[in-house]
Amino acid sequence: MNDQVVTKLEVLLAEKKFIEDPVIMYPGAPDDATRISAEVIVNDLTSRILLGIVENPTKDFVLSQFKLTIGQFGSFDSEDADRALRYMERIMDILGIKSSDDLFNEWRYGFEPAENTNKSLN
Repeated sequence: MNDQVVTKLEVLLAEKKFIEDPVIMYPGAPDDATRISAEVIVNDLTSRILLGIVENPTKDFVLSQFKLTIGQFGSFDSEDADRALRYMERIMDILGIKSSDDLFNEWRYGFEPAENTNKSLN
């Protein structure tokens, strides 16, 4: 952790989230209540990481925080869940974490790709 990482996380925290983003073809949350609810979840995640990473500067800590957050997106539609995933990937980029260790694949697709590589297509 350094000042640059903290600043990038604080910028993310301050951003309005779940708004239309044509670059990634995200239409935005379906209504303001959904947008605000999703934003609160991502902001809570970002705040927990900002507060906890100094004492727990590990990938395991960050992934454990993602696991808590993922469970909160169960009632959101797939586009909003995918957008939440992109925010988590952004946090990983800021922190220099290269992989979610298949956490995101399990969440979004229900499997780890490595589990299926040796299975027959029959």
